[in-house]
Amino acid sequence: MTELTGIPINRDHKPGGSGTVGMTAYMAAPADGYNVLEHIDDASSAHALDSSLPNPAEHLIPLVVSQVTFSQVYIRTNETRFSDWPSFVEWVKAQNGPDVELKDETRDISTFLVTGPKSRDLLASVCNTNFSSDPFPWLTHQTLQIAGVTCVAIRVSFTGELGWELHIPVAETQKIYDHLREAGSAFQLKPFGMLALDSMRLEKGYRSWKGDLTSDYNMFDAGLRRWVHFSKPDFTGRAALAAVKDAPARTLVTLALEDPSDSDTGFGEAIYLSSVFNDASGANIAGLVLSAGYGHRTKKSLALAVLEAGEDASIGRSLAVEVVGRNRHAEIIGHGAVYDADNALLKG
Repeated sequence: MTELTGIPINRDHKPGGSGTVGMTAYMAAPADGYNVLEHIDDASSAHALDSSLPNPAEHLIPLVVSQVTFSQVYIRTNETRFSDWPSFVEWVKAQNGPDVELKDETRDISTFLVTGPKSRDLLASVCNTNFSSDPFPWLTHQTLQIAGVTCVAIRVSFTGELGWELHIPVAETQKIYDHLREAGSAFQLKPFGMLALDSMRLEKGYRSWKGDLTSDYNMFDAGLRRWVHFSKPDFTGRAALAAVKDAPARTLVTLALEDPSDSDTGFGEAIYLSSVFNDASGANIAGLVLSAGYGHRTKKSLALAVLEAGEDASIGRSLAVEVVGRNRHAEIIGHGAVYDADNALLKG
């Protein structure tokens, strides 16, 4: 990219870079004028190809153009002025004067996630923006002011609760944090970490890149069939997916495991990539665990697992999962969210 544009550009690796998690992170990112993802078109991602192109810099596909300010844009697939990275670069070079600037702001922006049943009330207390669902619906963003600082608020939350991401200048991180903590005392605000976030996303059945979404499984195996539209004449990975669209696919399921006898064994980590058996004998493997942890809202030890094609994936089926050298009873309890399955809290 640096060679094509003549501008130094850092390659920033993020979890979910070529999956639906990456799509969410991408859409939540502040405009920097060159945001692109590799091998992505209509959410058909690189792991569906089972291969990589030899020169990825020449195959970057601009995704969105959504006006944020007069000098900042995202790049969208319905853009007509350019259709791929080279034509985008040429369009940028053809602009006169200071109309277009290509700038990497990766290290200039930080993010807070304000989420939970009282997140709307908390944010309304520090900002004049109306956070109700009609003016600020789910999966939209607005620019606003908090403590005199310009922020971009995006209504998304990987926790599955009502919430907003706040994208703010790095230099103002401490100021906004202190302001939110002070205002949040009236709403019982508590900080939470990545393990808590991982626990909550498991309850929602949200896939995680490099765990649940890898090049070992295609879009159908990962339960993402509804994002693949063969009505489109072409997209990256179309031929590979078309070749397997009618073949038996693996099935992603949510398992509830019996509580471990020793709660201090690091239960979630212990069963990553462990075998899923048809029964406690461990004689026949039915699939693999991809990620796991304890769901504190559902009060269950959960695992996202992929069952081999042809395996019964019916809710209620009994299986066994090897954990720390012992086969534990497991039951299929869902194929996605097992907490707020209709997203009433998330969209409310």
